[in-house]
Amino acid sequence: MSRVLVMMSGGVDSNVVAYLLKQQGHEVIGLTLSLWWDSDANTCCGVAANCRAKDVCEKLGIEHFALNKRMDFMKFVVNPYIEAHKAGTTPSPCLDCNTNVKIGGMIRYADYFNCDFVATGHYARIVDGKFMLAADPSKDQTYMLSRIKPEIIARLMLPLGNMLKADVRAIAEANGIYAPSDSQDLCFVEKTDRAEFLQERGIVFEDGDITNSSGTVLGQHEGIYNYTVGQRKGLPASADGPLYVLRINRDKNQVVVGSENDLLTKNCIVKDFNWQHTPNTSRVRVKIRYRAPAVWATYERADDKLFLTFDDAQKAITPGQAAVLYDGDALIGGGWITN
Repeated sequence: MSRVLVMMSGGVDSNVVAYLLKQQGHEVIGLTLSLWWDSDANTCCGVAANCRAKDVCEKLGIEHFALNKRMDFMKFVVNPYIEAHKAGTTPSPCLDCNTNVKIGGMIRYADYFNCDFVATGHYARIVDGKFMLAADPSKDQTYMLSRIKPEIIARLMLPLGNMLKADVRAIAEANGIYAPSDSQDLCFVEKTDRAEFLQERGIVFEDGDITNSSGTVLGQHEGIYNYTVGQRKGLPASADGPLYVLRINRDKNQVVVGSENDLLTKNCIVKDFNWQHTPNTSRVRVKIRYRAPAVWATYERADDKLFLTFDDAQKAITPGQAAVLYDGDALIGGGWITN
């Protein structure tokens, strides 16, 4: 059996991962990364999470360690989140966290603890060195793993990939390791709203124009950072129907709006694509956001960019989000949408 370092977030999924691996005979060590200062019980990276993980490890009879990685979290997750808003794009902090802090960092820590593998509670499968869709489609997290470098996959274990969430919860309850809540997506904004968080970190919200695509002023906004592509809430009324954010013009401090049909497009450009493997076809399925369904598209490679053409026009393709490609059930990788 192997020596496995389990990333313990204080949530039910990682608790069950540690339990299952120990039941299988592995030598298990729990590791919690302290990433944020807030001790709120619902956050996955604060003080309370560390305490919960420690208690579970004691119950399971395995060692537990905690590392303070707050500076890494600021550098690789929080600061890029702020800079993305300054640029008028919609960031994807969870992808940055998995890639640069959690899974990427855990491989380094595994070497320090002389562990063969790292295990996490992500819902995805690993088959022949490739990430594959999870057995529970409602919990699949391959999108969040699309930026992981291929050489890291060989040292990962994902014990929940073939399980249903309901079964995971049942195991936790039966063994006294149940956690009352799952990890929170935007863990570092848990006690305030996004606008307040950004203002506290130096972003100035300036009033500006809300215009249509022709430049006609339809109303005023209180800061472009309150808006994202596809948003409907908080926009002026239109006699022809509801309005949606089409794009953010950072240079002019404008929010450009239009009809729902104006959000539809069949093309987008993707930069900095992370290839976990190269498919034998240019026909792929693509997710343009975490909760979006995978849809058919064709890609072309040119220098460091991908040009995607969708079979059917897609709504609200958002700069700053990841476009993630699939070959059947296999994850190909992901990159950042630029337009």
